Amino acid sequence: MLIDENRPIQQITDITVPAELEDIVDLEDKLWAANIDQKEELIEVINNFLQKYPSRDGYIVSLIDYISQRRYKMLSFYADLIIGFYHHYDQQPLSTQLVQILHSRGKISLPPGMDPIDEEEFIGIFKKGTLNYALVWDDVDFLVNLSAENPDFDFTAPINATPLIGLAARNGSINCFKFLLLNGNVVDDMTANYAIRGGNLEIVRLCQQKGSTFIGGFIASLQFHFNDIADFMLQNFTSHRPELSDVISYYNTRAAIFFILNGDDINLKSQKDEYPLIKSIFTNQIELSRYLISHGANVNIKDFSGQSALHYAVRSPIYSKDAIQVLIENGADINSQNSHGDTALMLSLQQQKLYLLKMLLDYNKYNFGLFDQSGMNIIDKASFLGNNEAIELLLDHGCDVNLKNNDGYIPLSYALLGKQYEAAKLLLSKGADPSNINSKGESEIFVCIRNNNLEGCQILVDNGCDVNTPHKEIPLIHAIKKSKFDIVKLLSIYENCNINIKDELGKTPLMYAATNSSVEIVSFLLSKGANINEIDNSNISALIYSVKNKNEESAIYLLEHGADIKIKTGNNKSVLNLAVSFKLTNFVRKIAKLGFFKDDIEEIQAALDLAKRRKYTEIENILNEIN
Repeated sequence: MLIDENRPIQQITDITVPAELEDIVDLEDKLWAANIDQKEELIEVINNFLQKYPSRDGYIVSLIDYISQRRYKMLSFYADLIIGFYHHYDQQPLSTQLVQILHSRGKISLPPGMDPIDEEEFIGIFKKGTLNYALVWDDVDFLVNLSAENPDFDFTAPINATPLIGLAARNGSINCFKFLLLNGNVVDDMTANYAIRGGNLEIVRLCQQKGSTFIGGFIASLQFHFNDIADFMLQNFTSHRPELSDVISYYNTRAAIFFILNGDDINLKSQKDEYPLIKSIFTNQIELSRYLISHGANVNIKDFSGQSALHYAVRSPIYSKDAIQVLIENGADINSQNSHGDTALMLSLQQQKLYLLKMLLDYNKYNFGLFDQSGMNIIDKASFLGNNEAIELLLDHGCDVNLKNNDGYIPLSYALLGKQYEAAKLLLSKGADPSNINSKGESEIFVCIRNNNLEGCQILVDNGCDVNTPHKEIPLIHAIKKSKFDIVKLLSIYENCNINIKDELGKTPLMYAATNSSVEIVSFLLSKGANINEIDNSNISALIYSVKNKNEESAIYLLEHGADIKIKTGNNKSVLNLAVSFKLTNFVRKIAKLGFFKDDIEEIQAALDLAKRRKYTEIENILNEIN
């Protein structure tokens, strides 16, 4: 979209800055226009600003970082400026160049994966006495002397593919630029674009005289904060209208005011799906955010991911308490959820910004019953992450310690799932139900057993969890079926544990152990008083289960420890008959050795006939010895 020629305010430099934005615009102008000998003066300006706006240091660092990438020859100066007033470099992201300089000066550690680079690699090209230095700092005498000493020197030869005149234009070096024009250099599109970024209006005019049209020049002049050049572009060229959210990202408040006063829609989404208010909040431009809101910005507008300005305030890498306060005071919905179901509180928890979590909770407007896409509410998340401080904050602000989600899980469930045992203990001390049943009918201890969570089981047992009531399955039986011997031992030694408890089939823990577990579990249950000859609803004992399931080692152990071999199945099959059927040779040998059935000729003969039919020769020989 082109800029309207009939706009109410013709030039950016013509605007009257609103009183509430004067301090910001003044700070921006001074930082952008800094000279290399102004360090102490600017540090004083910054400190005076911070006395009035105490929490804006992170914003100033971001502003200086942005400027340093566009005033590259001043990079070292801007690093000095940050060091002069800021001492929390690790608390927000910085450009690679600033990180490297701060690291080389011992002020910051490099992030993982970044190799150290000496500062000279960034600023070495600006060393005095070099051609680069002359072009950067407009030392035209160096060029004149070079020409006198080397009459054949080719001033049209590039440095690293960049024409000398382009380097002069990029750094606003007007005298060098004129010298190079007189010494064979021509102005091309690259040079014209460099001239915009160099910020010298006289160079820009010279490029215009050489026929340059400055494609994209208006927006570039805004990005580099050369508003006088932007006005020149408006007066002399057809300029495309930048999107307001982009202008805000340039830290060019004066230009943002210009477009707002000329009728830009404050709530218009950009092609990048960004909104002006959200952009100002994320970059911590608080005064501009207030200005946007006062001019009709929707504090609850959402981007494509469903995130509002409040979400972005929490996500901002810059200290954002003030941003949140501005939004809440102007009607921001604290319960707004993004496309993942996350609220601003959930994001503050995930990013471990507990100072923001507390601040948001203190407004006493939060709905604790909001769930994200995974079905977790905020205290579920805190519990799963094991963030005890957050759990305490949430409970202190009225969150129900037994708040259930749609799956019937409570915060304790998530603490145990995440193996956050201190969080689980805290929740239990605050009244969490250790015997909670989820919507699948599973108890907390059932889930712990399934996940082989021994310590979780211990915590539940220590806090009065019911280990006998069958929810989905009796806990002891479930542990046996899962072969979790440590959990079996834990549950069995609990004073209220019924070692002979039966499930709906009439089966006891020993029967399940005999089915498929090791002798170790069978032996342990017997030592704890398990009834070796109990039968289930189908008249089957533990011994019969061990035989039917070919658990020969357990069958022998049970036989040796008093299992009744005379018990028959519901369809009148004997233990011996089953042993032959399943070819349990060692078990049959043990029967023979212990002298069972030696007087029961009929039972022995039936078993012998079965062995012959099956051609189990070894078993047949054993039975013949008995017979």
